[in-house]
Amino acid sequence: MAKMIAAAVGADLFKIEQKVPYAADYNTCIEQAKNDLRAKARPELVSVPESLDSYDEIYLGYPKL
Repeated sequence: MAKMIAAAVGADLFKIEQKVPYAADYNTCIEQAKNDLRAKARPELVSVPESLDSYDEIYLGYPKL
C-alpha cells in the first residue's frame, strides 16, 4: 500500500527500523516499549535520512493491528 501511495504522489519512501527490534511476542514488546518510554530512550536505528530539509510534508504510516 505504501508503495502505491508513494508512486501516486511522487513521494520518497523510508523505512524506520530499529537495530535491535522489539520482541515478536505482543506482551513482551509492550513491556519493552513502556520501559523505553519511561527511560526516555530512543532505540538506535538501522539508518537515518541524510536530511529532511527538502521536505515540506512528512507522513508516517504503520500497519493496522
